Amino acid sequence: MQKKSWLSEELDKYSKDIEFLTQETIIDITETIVKRMKELRMNKAELARRLGVSKPFITKLLNGNPNMTIKTLVSIANALDCNVKVNFGNHYNEMRNYVVPVDIENVTNGRHELAA
Repeated sequence: MQKKSWLSEELDKYSKDIEFLTQETIIDITETIVKRMKELRMNKAELARRLGVSKPFITKLLNGNPNMTIKTLVSIANALDCNVKVNFGNHYNEMRNYVVPVDIENVTNGRHELAA
């Protein structure tokens, strides 16, 4: 039987900790937003313009604002020509995916809905 690494053992200690899981989710979301911005070659100023908000607001969001609402998340996805999908999976299977860009055809057809 293979022994778990020190890091794996430490992470297991926090596997049910709400604060840890919240931060993990925030990181997943912001990394997905930044990845999509890079795909579109979009900077913070352009995202701010599309959302009708200030550039500092975008910086705050991308720094891991824990109070991002679903409405804000959907607005960001819309500005990035994608939508939001939420998948609840088993913690132990690492199936958590919070924001998933979809094909542009759905966006151009006006289907910007939050998928359950």
